[in-house]
Amino acid sequence: MGIGAGYSVAQGETGGVSVVGLADLGWFFTDRFAVLLGATLTTRFGDPDIHHTLFRVGIEYRLDARHYLRLSAGPSIVTRGKDETSSSEGFETIGTGEGAQIVAGVPAAFWRWGELSFQIVAGGGLHRGDDDEASYAGFVATCLEFAVR
Repeated sequence: MGIGAGYSVAQGETGGVSVVGLADLGWFFTDRFAVLLGATLTTRFGDPDIHHTLFRVGIEYRLDARHYLRLSAGPSIVTRGKDETSSSEGFETIGTGEGAQIVAGVPAAFWRWGELSFQIVAGGGLHRGDDDEASYAGFVATCLEFAVR
């Protein structure tokens, strides 16, 4: 599980400071390689709020005990908070499509049962909305991740 802050953009919307949350479940099948299943939620608070959710399948590669890379891809959804003048509350889907993410991490502290890592995360997606016109959303962030082994 990780949380951090960064900058996100979505086509047709102003970019801004965002909160990023990551959750991964993985299984190491060698000393260096793991298979991952996870999700990333990027939220940019503003008028309106923009949410980018990326469901991912990927791999982790341990370069050595102190460095790792994760590559993952999967379905991507971008939603926007409905404005205050709307009669209904909640979110409207701007677009759905495919996305990808890369994570570079450095463990900052180790325990026998886990680690705390500093990460740089970048990701994004290409989406199709109701008008069938392609749009994009992307983010770059720094995160702290707590992992249990």
